Amino acid sequence: MLHTLYQQNVRANTQFFVEWTAQDLIRDENGDVVGVTAMEMETGEVYIFHAKAVMFATGGGGRIYASSTNAYMNTGDGLGICARAGIPLEDMEFWQFHPTGVAGAGVLITEGVRGEGGILLNADGERFMERYAPTVKDLASRDVVSRAMAMEIYEGRGCGKTKTTSY
Repeated sequence: MLHTLYQQNVRANTQFFVEWTAQDLIRDENGDVVGVTAMEMETGEVYIFHAKAVMFATGGGGRIYASSTNAYMNTGDGLGICARAGIPLEDMEFWQFHPTGVAGAGVLITEGVRGEGGILLNADGERFMERYAPTVKDLASRDVVSRAMAMEIYEGRGCGKTKTTSY
């Protein structure tokens, strides 16, 4: 989809603003959105862009959490812009977390590792997924594994020096 969208924009001679970050929406006296302020990251200069319509495609916000495998730019700025403008945010409780990674490094470990026989252990050396997903165990979906890991950590069975991970 991304390549198709890009090619269509190239054909339409769309002007791209690479390495820019949106700051806030501009509204007219009626409250209608009529543009956006944005900063050129290389120079730090702020510009005003007037527009007939504004579409949000600002990326994720996973970096609002202390531990994340999201790109460093996924800081949730677009969500903040919406919130400041009074635009309702919907389903914000539905963040997806990738449960397997290198603790503290922000690096993913493919879920295929579990598919090839990898198991998840808590600080007691217990295969804790048997308690949360007795049928599929370590092959449970991301959301089930993420919740199970969070519960193990919450109940004091996390691993590592800070007891905040699973093995």
